Amino acid sequence: SSMQSSFLALVSAAGKELCMLEDAAGAVAALQGVGCDAAAPHGYDAARRVVGLGLPEADVRALGVTKPLGVVAALVAQGLDARQSLAHGKAAVRDAVSDSARTVQNAMSGLFSGTSAPAPAPAPADDDDDAKRLQNALNQRAVTTLGAYAAAAFEDDAHARHLARAVDKETATVAAGTHEKHWVVLVEAERCARKLGGALCVFCKSGKDRTGMHATLSAAMVSGELLGGAGGGDSEKRMLEVANLLREYGVRLRICEKNTGRPSYAFNAIQREFLPFPYKPPPSTIQDLTSSLIHRDVS
Repeated sequence: SSMQSSFLALVSAAGKELCMLEDAAGAVAALQGVGCDAAAPHGYDAARRVVGLGLPEADVRALGVTKPLGVVAALVAQGLDARQSLAHGKAAVRDAVSDSARTVQNAMSGLFSGTSAPAPAPAPADDDDDAKRLQNALNQRAVTTLGAYAAAAFEDDAHARHLARAVDKETATVAAGTHEKHWVVLVEAERCARKLGGALCVFCKSGKDRTGMHATLSAAMVSGELLGGAGGGDSEKRMLEVANLLREYGVRLRICEKNTGRPSYAFNAIQREFLPFPYKPPPSTIQDLTSSLIHRDVS
């Protein structure tokens, strides 16, 4: 038997956060095949590749996990912040300039020679393109891993199909050279993990701002599913209202204050505009531009 664990990385596939994504990918790969033994002494047995939890015997019997469980880990990634937008923008501008230069070259060639010159070879992919492909490759691997787990555990991969469709859309845009944020990938990965009964870990750089936005969105989704649309009106609108209530009056601002001493999210009005709409916090919970520059995290 095995235990499924999903990791949702909200870090950008650009700049310094790319290193965090690469480290996370390496860690998740290393987790594959590691066992979890509830009854074994607490600690990691490198020879057996088993993590012992050291639970009391009565608890082990109550849980019914008398044998080690193999870990099936999956990493899903999606950059959400301004840094990711700027990376997309840089690539879009580069492509636009390249297309314009090609058009001008063909026009000038036709003007003087009567024929169009062959199109110049496309510019080699830069680091931003490589990072974008890395993010998509991780997501495709996660779909394969989760689909196989669902098929083995439930004799049907239906739980992973919505995630697969979301990643397929991302794959198509990467292949087409367009530049978008596919936040639906995160939402479907979260839903898939819950349906599979697996463990879920969500992280960004600091674990308080982008993570807080996703945690509150997730809680709003779960409450909507449990209530079955109670309250009437547009379900998406209602879900965002609940998420924003949690963002403004829930525990997430206390977590920010515990980390930084300031009861506000580390976004200013400009940075907020770069976030996908389900991840935008209420304006009353963010920092003003001056404060965000003075107290910004430069790590």
